[in-house]
Amino acid sequence: VLLHGLATTLTLLIGTVGAPLAWLSGEHAIASGLAAGVIGYQLTMALLLGLLESAVRRVVERRGEASRWFTAGGMLRVLGAIPLTQFIYAAALCSAAVLKRVDWRGIDYRVDGPWRIQRLNDSRADSREDGRLESL
Repeated sequence: VLLHGLATTLTLLIGTVGAPLAWLSGEHAIASGLAAGVIGYQLTMALLLGLLESAVRRVVERRGEASRWFTAGGMLRVLGAIPLTQFIYAAALCSAAVLKRVDWRGIDYRVDGPWRIQRLNDSRADSREDGRLESL
């Protein structure tokens, strides 16, 4: 997962930065190829997002709830956010890869590997007089 996230982010970065640089240096064919790759990525992500949105709308409509929250203007804003999301994803993956201690819902965990996770404390149990856990 980490390698995939980094590779896709690096590829997008190379295309986004490389296309104008190649164009300025007179390498129009390379610039066109890089730009086509970035545009193709954006369009593919938009298509996938549209498919997901359509599936969610069908479920929401079956419940009888309003489902017209995603407008054309909203889609344009999302298209601008897709590249930013890719870079945030890569940063989050790198952070998670080196993270050794996690606090989640008041419980501290130490992560020593994918299957080696140890609960360190449980502040929810510490806060109750009888020490029993409550259901969330």
